[in-house]
Amino acid sequence: MNMYKNLCTQYYELDKPTAPQEELDLYMQFCRPDASILEVMAGTGRFLLPLLAKGFDIEGVDASKDMLEVCRQKAAQRGLSVVLYEQFLHTMELPKTYDLIIIPAASFGLITDSMQIQESIRRLAAHMRHGGRLVVEVEPPANRPPALGQVTAAMRENSEGVQIILTTFPASYDSATQTGRSITKYEMVENGRLIETEYEDFAVRYHDRASFRERLQQEGFVVQAVIETEETLVFDCLLAEG
Repeated sequence: MNMYKNLCTQYYELDKPTAPQEELDLYMQFCRPDASILEVMAGTGRFLLPLLAKGFDIEGVDASKDMLEVCRQKAAQRGLSVVLYEQFLHTMELPKTYDLIIIPAASFGLITDSMQIQESIRRLAAHMRHGGRLVVEVEPPANRPPALGQVTAAMRENSEGVQIILTTFPASYDSATQTGRSITKYEMVENGRLIETEYEDFAVRYHDRASFRERLQQEGFVVQAVIETEETLVFDCLLAEG
């Protein structure tokens, strides 16, 4: 796992400690009290834990050991018992199937290889019960970085006064695969002294409505609706029986 390591996870938790209420409400409307639910790419649990706290039967899977550890810590702090799996989506093998699988926050775009994308959708279908529902969010190509080579920086500070500085360099965009790549650097600074540095080769795959619908249909999903948010496309799908 070359992304979402220690410093990235700490920065992420400072920058996005909770899910935006509007987005959480969107996914909550698909959750039924009697449904078995899986959040894929659950990360630090900013969607999963609020749903779990409301009594929904939800589990999570993610490929980042660091993100999952934060999720476990947050669950323990809230007195919640959480079931988490450390796996990549394109090789996911879980011991059960689900009525509902959600992938919020356009996290699916972190899978950039075409074969892995299709295998990931296939694995989602394999982990769903007949008639199950998939709600998956992607970013359209319009969200690609507007200016390559333009460095940006941001800083977040924790409760102990330790700062984490994120520097992002948008390096390339491949229009054929609709994939953008950035070099990101995280620097931890304490009392004016640099104590840790972490680099990432960060890639995002963007998806247009037609091609992503086709990918879903190839694995037996029927797209019921495509919800347009301010920046993303949310595909509401049912797994066809048979």
